[in-house]
Amino acid sequence: MPKLKPAVASAIVLWRPHSSPLGTLYSQWTAAGLAHLGWQRPPLEDLDVATDQVQRQAEHLDECMQRFFADGDGDVFADVTLDTTGWPPFFADVYRACRRIPSGQTISYAALAAAAGRPAAVRAAGQAMARNRVPLIVPCHRVVSRQGLRGFSAPGGLATKQWLLDLEQQGATTAKI
Repeated sequence: MPKLKPAVASAIVLWRPHSSPLGTLYSQWTAAGLAHLGWQRPPLEDLDVATDQVQRQAEHLDECMQRFFADGDGDVFADVTLDTTGWPPFFADVYRACRRIPSGQTISYAALAAAAGRPAAVRAAGQAMARNRVPLIVPCHRVVSRQGLRGFSAPGGLATKQWLLDLEQQGATTAKI
């Protein structure tokens, strides 16, 4: 199992809150792109200066999130720039494959491992999903086990995973938290 390198080698230059029906999500940005997205508020600390480009990327993510939660179209995140610092090569392959899963569809961990080029690495693909630091952008909620929905680390657990899938499959008007 590859060890993850430090999550982000470059400095966080910006963090921003994003409102959602699932609670506030916080994005953290480096000069290279989105480094983290999650429900925990980042520590308040001195940040390096964010460029106008990083500011625009963060604003774009906010617009994408608003559109996603309005109509369930997960494909709106396709052009969000990610900071991939610290991603082991296989995890990067898994994340790229996961981002190619069409909105509203699911695949198994085995299919994800195969799409990442290593069909026998099912558990490693699962570990990559468990360590995903940019949920929604790398839509780990679209990956399921052969037995159906299993573990999901976002607040609300499996209910949140199901809600995200329902949102994408049926649109925002019918999905209920």
